[in-house]
Amino acid sequence: MKIKDTLIRRHDERYLVKLLTSNGIGEAILRKMRIALFLMICISFSTALRGQSSFDFNGEKILPGSRIHLKIPIKDDTNETFIPITIFHGKESGPVLGITAGVHGYEYAPILAGQKLIRKIDPEKLKGTVILVQVANVGSFLGRPPYINPLDGQNLNRTFPGNPEGTVTERIASFISEKIIPRCHYFVDAHSGDAPEDLMPYVAYYHHDNKPGISSKGREMAKHMGFDHVIVFNTTAKKYMTEGSPSLYCFAQAFKWGGSPCHGHRMR
Repeated sequence: MKIKDTLIRRHDERYLVKLLTSNGIGEAILRKMRIALFLMICISFSTALRGQSSFDFNGEKILPGSRIHLKIPIKDDTNETFIPITIFHGKESGPVLGITAGVHGYEYAPILAGQKLIRKIDPEKLKGTVILVQVANVGSFLGRPPYINPLDGQNLNRTFPGNPEGTVTERIASFISEKIIPRCHYFVDAHSGDAPEDLMPYVAYYHHDNKPGISSKGREMAKHMGFDHVIVFNTTAKKYMTEGSPSLYCFAQAFKWGGSPCHGHRMR
């Protein structure tokens, strides 16, 4: 089994994200899995976009036309992990796109797609900013259990908005909810078939009767993603969409945040 190692740097620090691209079982798994790009969203700020300046994120300042790799440490009283994030800050001003991969760490296809994006996105030619969460759930990625993070036994995609004082999984959800989603105008949560699953390629978006603006924008994004199959998740009657209820899902958190008037946002 071959292991392809991708080095991600932050200043002089190096850390290793191991990507399974074996010519045996790994390739069989990857052929079996199909990316399901879950859920597009537009989260539009009420303030107009101005001339491009540096992009501040978690204490780092990213200059226009540059890219930075970050390793965000996450730990509780018992366990510790990290979130590898790459930010591309274009030379020209524009919207911010957030992408999460590896919310389920055994879903390899979007993780590998993210590694390809790192090589393909040129910040010198980019208009706007891209925040790429390479692997949201590193514990699950390294441990390879379906659905859960073996560090605390929790499913990250049932944990949002998280808890900054909770377990490592709850703290990962909290960081994404507080530090990434509010910075984005658009959001994509990318998934694929987990270990025992085989998915047909499709794209899905949320619809909510009381959030017509953001629902419409999600539909527009889905139609332009290039998939043969577009699925709508009608969330109008879902308890997790009500104010005061936990969002549970990463994308539900983004959808609720972007579509809520209490955040001073308006839809384009």
